Amino acid sequence: EIDKSINSLSIKNNHLVDIKLINKEYVIFVIHHLIIDGISWSILLDNLAALYNKEEVTRPYPYASFIKEVITL
Repeated sequence: EIDKSINSLSIKNNHLVDIKLINKEYVIFVIHHLIIDGISWSILLDNLAALYNKEEVTRPYPYASFIKEVITL
């Protein structure tokens, strides 16, 4: 299923992000490198972990509301 997500990314079809919930246990983020870089991944994952652990996000980012929605899946 992860390979399918990776292979589904397409600039031609404007499909640059794929998020899957696997076995109701894991959230898989597949994001094209045009959308996010290594530093941004670190920030995104740190904030996602903080929200998952019900901690305060120290620096709010524009995608904070998106992360909160993903946590509620």
